[in-house]
Amino acid sequence: MKDNIDILFIAHGSKSFGIGHLSRCSKINNYIKTKTKNKVSTLFLGQYDSWGGKAIKENELQYKKLNSREDPRELEKHLSRLKPKIIINDTWVLNSPEYYLMLKRYSKFLIVIDDSLHAKDFADVLINVDPNKYIPRPKRKGLLFLQGLRYLLLPYQTDTFHYDITGDILIFLGGTDYRNMAVELSTILANSMKNKKITVIGNQQKGLPKNIKMIEPFTYPITSLLKFHNIIITSGGTAMLESIYFKKPTFAFAAQPWEKINIKYFEERSLVKYLGSYEYDPKYLAENFMNYLKSPLDFAFNKNLIDGKGVARISSVIIDKLKKTSYKDTE
Repeated sequence: MKDNIDILFIAHGSKSFGIGHLSRCSKINNYIKTKTKNKVSTLFLGQYDSWGGKAIKENELQYKKLNSREDPRELEKHLSRLKPKIIINDTWVLNSPEYYLMLKRYSKFLIVIDDSLHAKDFADVLINVDPNKYIPRPKRKGLLFLQGLRYLLLPYQTDTFHYDITGDILIFLGGTDYRNMAVELSTILANSMKNKKITVIGNQQKGLPKNIKMIEPFTYPITSLLKFHNIIITSGGTAMLESIYFKKPTFAFAAQPWEKINIKYFEERSLVKYLGSYEYDPKYLAENFMNYLKSPLDFAFNKNLIDGKGVARISSVIIDKLKKTSYKDTE
């Protein structure tokens, strides 16, 4: 495998913890490849199961598997051989200062997405897309800090859409912990709204109402399902943000404590309705949803808080960094 890689992405993908980080890094990769006419060499390094491997193949990414997400010696072995000009780290774990010091040692520029606690002391570019902007701006000289909705990396920006799954209501409550809960919620709603087509992302079960369409996780890009359903019930992460961008009536479920804060931000701007959180059972969520439908749904679709240009903005920064490491002709 070629040494001196221009860009090394460190991003994992599996059925157990999802492929969101891998997916958004693939969008940066594809955008940069297009803008530079494939003159930039890129490589993905991470732990991937069959689900992550599927995402990699669909996006035609060059990759190398890690045996472990927690073995710094294995990672360092790859870094010393690849000698990347730029490392882009987008992982779901909170990494140690020693981890980022190692990444910085093996790259000319270090770009970190999300982890602001320890990365702020080592990264050249730090990206935090929290809509509430609650992370103080680091004061370290030379650090480029990009924060806010302008820098959201959403898959819809380059996804290919599938037109074969449509419906009235889509229910997607996020990761593995809530798939059965999503199925329970869809069953309650399907029995109350027999004239509506309900699509749910979850684990296959028998005896569901006929107006439910069950979709196995990772079968379709979530963006396709969001785009071609009329109402969305989803957790307060990336899918909620994409649903807002598509101007869909969005009902948000807080699967994590921090999602309550994000949901509140958009609820105050009349862009989502809050259903409840992981503390409540599906019956409670269903009652809240049905109560909302009794009144006019006053969503402020005219508010363009998410403009869909995050990948372009971040990629332009990366291309500029590449120019400074001797790469030319990126225009």
